[in-house]
Amino acid sequence: MKALSIILILAMLLCALTGCQSGNITQEPNADGSLTQAPTGTDHTEPPTEPPTLKELIATAYCQQYATQVSPKQVSWDSYGEFEGCQIGFVDGPWMYTAMLVDEIVGSYIFNYRQGHTLYVYKDGQIMKLREAYGEGWLSDDTMAQLYVVFQDRYYGKKVELGDGKVDLPTDDSYENLTDDERAIVDLVLKEYYQHNKHKLGVSEERLSMRYYGEFEGCYVGFIDGDGSSIIEYSPGSCGYIGPYRFEYKTDQRLMVYKNGAFLDLYNAHNQKWLSDEAVGQIYEIFQQRYHGVTIEDGE
Repeated sequence: MKALSIILILAMLLCALTGCQSGNITQEPNADGSLTQAPTGTDHTEPPTEPPTLKELIATAYCQQYATQVSPKQVSWDSYGEFEGCQIGFVDGPWMYTAMLVDEIVGSYIFNYRQGHTLYVYKDGQIMKLREAYGEGWLSDDTMAQLYVVFQDRYYGKKVELGDGKVDLPTDDSYENLTDDERAIVDLVLKEYYQHNKHKLGVSEERLSMRYYGEFEGCYVGFIDGDGSSIIEYSPGSCGYIGPYRFEYKTDQRLMVYKNGAFLDLYNAHNQKWLSDEAVGQIYEIFQQRYHGVTIEDGE
């Protein structure tokens, strides 16, 4: 009996020792009297990290693209909504705006901003200005019409109807009226123009068109429409002299000249000796007739 008692005591000591070594488990009775193993609080698992919010993602993308010296925490996002999977709004931060208004033409709509203020578009980790996003094909013409309504309401407190504010770009000298050779030239010029300017254009390549004036001394001349440049008006009577000829424009749009993969406006093309005074005189006659409806008689 004494030996049996010793064995029982040793067994109890062994069980007690085993329980101490697994101290992260305790026995807790359930309602029905059964036992459940439960952690004692020694688990040090870190809580899950919260994913960044949409505003934080936009602020980070903006600082990486446009303001590397600014912390994303200093940037705020004024959302105008989601359009075609794109987030559109204003980015604000530690910078100043002036009272001057600047016109930005995107597609067929004019957005009037305070200088330095422009709508931005965020999509799939990328952010760019509204004109650029439209030119990249992120936004359709229908979306621009909807956004214009929101912009007028939010920015100016002005109620407009869908389609209000749309402007029509010039469409004279129709592409359909050109010869096959002239169409091939226009297609080439527009393709090259888009490749040179696609990052600052407010339209896609398909929306560009050219009022073709002809070929002069190896240069192709005409107005390129669809990039938004033909709307902003100069003060009345503004003009420029090219050689002895006075070109009076109604807007800030200028005749463009294409030669060997490069573009210059007519003034600079003449200065760079691409075009002679004689060629400029021929262009001037076409300009006066098509632009002003004035026929130049010989000797004028």
